[in-house]
Amino acid sequence: MSFLIRILATGFGTGYTPYISGTAGTLVGIPIFYFLSRLNGGLYLLITVGLTLFAIWISNLALPLYTDPQKKTDPKQIVIDEVVGFLWTAGILRYAAFWDPKEGLLSLLIISFGLFRLFDVTKPGPVGWAERKFSKGLGIVMDDVVAGILAGVAGILFCILYPLLLSLFV
Repeated sequence: MSFLIRILATGFGTGYTPYISGTAGTLVGIPIFYFLSRLNGGLYLLITVGLTLFAIWISNLALPLYTDPQKKTDPKQIVIDEVVGFLWTAGILRYAAFWDPKEGLLSLLIISFGLFRLFDVTKPGPVGWAERKFSKGLGIVMDDVVAGILAGVAGILFCILYPLLLSLFV
């Protein structure tokens, strides 16, 4: 059972990537999003919420396997939280911005990936608060969910403002 927990918590082993485990874990979210992006918005949301709850559960189970008693931070090997955080970002851009995957899926993925990583690494305002407020599996996952939601909103703003700014210079 511990083997399965490790596989899931580490994003199929990407959590063992030196220096960039969070980025590598986020990449696992791309093929998952690709398959889920064909669903209607309600079903996508339901599955994303379910995967978020699953990530909290798996993180709780994995925590004792990776915890260093000397450190208070999330174990870098647990990256299932990055996977669900990315799903929140990409889902918000896909469904709230009415982005059709048939029209520029690569752009949607690049914007989602870049903004999610930016918010996850810098932990602005509510992201840092969520990281400090919650503990255990909930704490591991919630800061990434908050980062994903904020990055999705920022992505919508980017998609609105980019054409306007571009038109000023063209």
